[in-house]
Amino acid sequence: MKTHVGPAVSLSAIIIRACWVCGGKRELGKPCGACGCADPAEVTDLGVIASHQGSRWKRLKWNLFGYHVAQRRIRKANKMMLRKA
Repeated sequence: MKTHVGPAVSLSAIIIRACWVCGGKRELGKPCGACGCADPAEVTDLGVIASHQGSRWKRLKWNLFGYHVAQRRIRKANKMMLRKA
């Protein structure tokens, strides 16, 4: 008996660091909205952080390895952001 699983979906994420001058909100390609600092925003690519795969093998592989690697990347990026602050 086969069940319908649905489409394969992967979610990727990036971190855009706040303005280093005032701590204000930043957007890519725009100066700081609070102080007008023109320095480019610092972007950290976290890669794929969540995934739902169509095949059982790919789901097992994500659950055993991919999820833990993604969580490690997130923790590492957060730790680096705290060190820079």
